[in-house]
Amino acid sequence: MRRLTSLSAALAAAGIASSALAASADAQGLIGRWGSVLADKDPTPGRFGDMIDLDVDSRGYVYVLDELSAGPGRVQKFTTSGKLVRQFGVPADEDDRYDADEIVDAIADPTALGVGPDRNVYVAESGERTRISVWSPLGRYLRSFASGGSGPGQIGNVEAIDFTSSGEVLVSDSGNDRIGRFGPGGNWVGELPISSRGIGSIGANLYVALGDEVAVLTPPSTFTRFGGATDTSDGLFGTTSDIATTGDTVYVADSRMSRILAFDPAGSLKGAVGQSPGSQPGQLTEPNAIATDCRGTLYVADAGNHRVQRFGAPGAAACGDVRKDKQERLVIRLAGKRQLRFREAFAVTPVVSCDRPCKGTLSGRIVIRGRKEPILLTSEPIAREFPGPAVSNIAPTERGTDIVVAALERRQRMTAAIRLVVRDLTGRKVVRTRTYELR
Repeated sequence: MRRLTSLSAALAAAGIASSALAASADAQGLIGRWGSVLADKDPTPGRFGDMIDLDVDSRGYVYVLDELSAGPGRVQKFTTSGKLVRQFGVPADEDDRYDADEIVDAIADPTALGVGPDRNVYVAESGERTRISVWSPLGRYLRSFASGGSGPGQIGNVEAIDFTSSGEVLVSDSGNDRIGRFGPGGNWVGELPISSRGIGSIGANLYVALGDEVAVLTPPSTFTRFGGATDTSDGLFGTTSDIATTGDTVYVADSRMSRILAFDPAGSLKGAVGQSPGSQPGQLTEPNAIATDCRGTLYVADAGNHRVQRFGAPGAAACGDVRKDKQERLVIRLAGKRQLRFREAFAVTPVVSCDRPCKGTLSGRIVIRGRKEPILLTSEPIAREFPGPAVSNIAPTERGTDIVVAALERRQRMTAAIRLVVRDLTGRKVVRTRTYELR
């Protein structure tokens, strides 16, 4: 069937004036964007590989699922303004990334993501280890359920994950032409015999993306469609890639047409969000996932441009205040053996750890017994892309190194007082200090 290549042509075929879209575009204007493409295979936080899916939790955090060129996937967690909170699911060791499907707390071959009412993150994985993995908001692997296959409790190619108000997990499984229903604990509940690329709901109505139209399932058994072809038109959609709902609006992402259309619950077209196609602010190229937050703000995985774009009313407030989220407080540590060996090549080597990607500065001084003036250590920037401890280096100037080495040869006792400063999500300084004995 011939596909319309412009929005105005689609509207004309459906008998809708293009001017009907202007008001909607103004009401849902661009209010933020972030991200860029990965330069290479390295999973740089804040950039994106192949964007797979995104969702927003009840506190307004944005979770983005992307896949690296080597096959493993990861989840990146952002604030509504695009500040990176943490990433998880990708092994820190580059050698392990090629064997992600053998590591239980790694994500391999991801296909979909959803955030449940419990704020846990559900990720569909395919390939050798087909499963739904479940992660805490802090990125800790909790459990998994489902396996590859076509029987009850099994999944094929999962394209979307959504949830009912009671916590039931809806898994859109195009590989088995059904929406699988799982209980909050992962137990099999049943299925809906329909294949979908996206799921959303308003009240009791379930909205399902069918590729070239949208189906509306109304309990107990009413089934209607909108946006598809008729005898006199080719329909509004090229390829429906996702659905998001809020209030009285159903948003449908069309990856083939590079646009997002808004409908009322009955399926009447209300307008469009963003412009298409293109790479300028507000323009979209292959948007393959969308989600809304508690304020009705729309987040778009603009996959062709490797970025997230945020549309809403100007001045729209965030759903939560990062400064009041005690769970997401930055945890940093200065550690390592209390007694360190001073080396001319490496100087002082404290161990620094952050529970998320972080940047900061190391500074300090060496106090030599019998010497009045301390030896200052040159401030050293640190950057951690993965959680966990790592050795850092901080040294005095060349002249200071000579003084320290000479004092050690004379067996003079000395200590190094190290100071680590990192800024958290709110910009507040987090400071850690630790004293080491040098030998």
